[in-house]
Amino acid sequence: MGTHHVFRRRTSRTRSVDVLSRRPPQRTARSIGAAPYAVLQRARTGNDQHGRVLASFRHGHYVKFGTTVFAIGQERIHAGPLHLLYAGPPPLLGTDSPITMSPDRLWSRQVEIDLRRATRWDPLPPGTESLESSLEVLERICRPLPPPDLDVDWRSVEWASRDEDLTSLRLLLEGRGPGLTPVGDDVLAGVLFLRALARPDDIRLAMYAQSAATSDLSRGFLHWAGRGHSIEPVHRLIRQAGIGHEDAAERTATIIENIGASSGPALLAGIGLAAGAIQTEKGRRASLPQVVKPSRS
Repeated sequence: MGTHHVFRRRTSRTRSVDVLSRRPPQRTARSIGAAPYAVLQRARTGNDQHGRVLASFRHGHYVKFGTTVFAIGQERIHAGPLHLLYAGPPPLLGTDSPITMSPDRLWSRQVEIDLRRATRWDPLPPGTESLESSLEVLERICRPLPPPDLDVDWRSVEWASRDEDLTSLRLLLEGRGPGLTPVGDDVLAGVLFLRALARPDDIRLAMYAQSAATSDLSRGFLHWAGRGHSIEPVHRLIRQAGIGHEDAAERTATIIENIGASSGPALLAGIGLAAGAIQTEKGRRASLPQVVKPSRS
């Protein structure tokens, strides 16, 4: 009898082909803030945008496209100007991994995020009366005390904030302390944010944010703080304080206080500093003698 040779397909080879053809895990974007939206707008002009991963945190990653830095993360974190939030667990993305944004998706070898259903995060600023009503409550709730891990002369910080000396304030706080966003920058972000709401036409705020000597990530937060944008619970806090719901504002402040190792308390301290300084300015203006022009007869 002749020998019959039976040739069997190797299982390992089949698996290799399957792996090569498999698409990365799919996610659906829920919310897109101002920074990732700006990159998306550039992609819609016809050129895909190429970036890289800067760093990872518990619920996502920080990425950089050109000069724009933002976070991609699970929807369990708060919406904000630097946040693109999606449903599902975060993928494993290594530092410096390439990532691309096209008009309808953000993708890498490890993940693909569908952007077509994302809601734009673009909070409305409070009205003038509402903001003025919130200041006393904000100063009391936000407790403008030196946050932990910040080695700085806090009295000098208070004086610079009270005197609207934003140059000195920036030099005192920029890049100081630990964290992906240093503690001093978080305080500065709180100050710039509330001042931007109170004085939306003050172009100095954006200038001081852009010139801060700190990390790209931190400068991104400062950039939007100087335009009156922060994370969702901060806007909620301002709104609740403005309509006199102090108990609700206290609960929201507690939520903010628990963000990060020290970012939340530092952000609240900056808001509290600015709230006190803006009230002091109002008091000074009110105490100035009124000049009455003589009527012409």
